[in-house]
Amino acid sequence: MTDNNNVWTGVRLDPLDVLFFRDGRPFDAANRVTGGLPNPQTLAGALRTALLANCGEFDFAKFARERKKPQGIQDALKNAGAPDWILKAKFRGPWLYDGRKDLTPELVLPVPAVLSLSTEEDKQWFRRRPLHNNAISRWNKISDEVALPCPLWSEDGEREASAKAPGGFLTLSGIKKFLEGGKPDLEDHRKEEDLFGHDHRTGIVIDGETLTSVDGGIYGIQFLSLKKGVSIYAEICPGAGAPE
Repeated sequence: MTDNNNVWTGVRLDPLDVLFFRDGRPFDAANRVTGGLPNPQTLAGALRTALLANCGEFDFAKFARERKKPQGIQDALKNAGAPDWILKAKFRGPWLYDGRKDLTPELVLPVPAVLSLSTEEDKQWFRRRPLHNNAISRWNKISDEVALPCPLWSEDGEREASAKAPGGFLTLSGIKKFLEGGKPDLEDHRKEEDLFGHDHRTGIVIDGETLTSVDGGIYGIQFLSLKKGVSIYAEICPGAGAPE
C-alpha cells in the first residue's frame, strides 16, 4: 500500500465498439436520442464503478439492498465494502486523445467560443476581445451603482464578417497560444469529423414479460463512433491507501 493522495494518473480509454452517453432526459418510444461525448459526471461514475468492480471487496448486490435504506449514498457504499481510497478518489476529464496514424499523439480541447475562422480559401483566425470601457459612450454604466462588463468586439469587423465558429478542437499547442493572448495556427485545428462520427440506428421496445415488441414502440438512437486511434482520456487521483 502507498499514499497516492494528490498523485494524478492518466487513463486512456480505447472503445471496442460504438459508444452511447446521454443526459437525464426521458427516453421512450417515438424519441430520437442523441449521444455525444460523456460529461464529467458520467465519466466519474463509470471509472468509480470500474474501480469498485476490480477491488475485490465491494458487494454490488449488498449495495443495491443498502440503497433502499434511508441513508446517504456514501454510507450505502461503505456498508457494501467500498474502500475509502475509492470513495475519496477524484477525477478529471474527459478529453479526446488524438493518436491517429501519422500525427503527433496529443490531447485536444474544444475551440474557445471567442475564436472564428474565415470561410475563404485563405483561411484566417479571428479573435473577439473585450472592448475598452470608454470605446462606447456610457456602455459601462447603467447607473452610478451598476456597471456592465466590457462587450466582446471584433478585431476586424469587415474581414471577420464571413468568418464562422469552426467547431472542432484545438491541440494543446493551439490552446497555449490562445491562453497567451494570441491565435492558433491552422494546423492546430482538428475537425469533429476527423475525430469521430455518428452511427444512427432504429430499435423497438421489448416487453419484459412477454418478450415481444411493444405496439408503436419504435425509437431512434445516435451512437458515438470514435475514429481509429482516437481515445477518451481522463485522470484519476485515488485517496490515501490506494494500491500501487
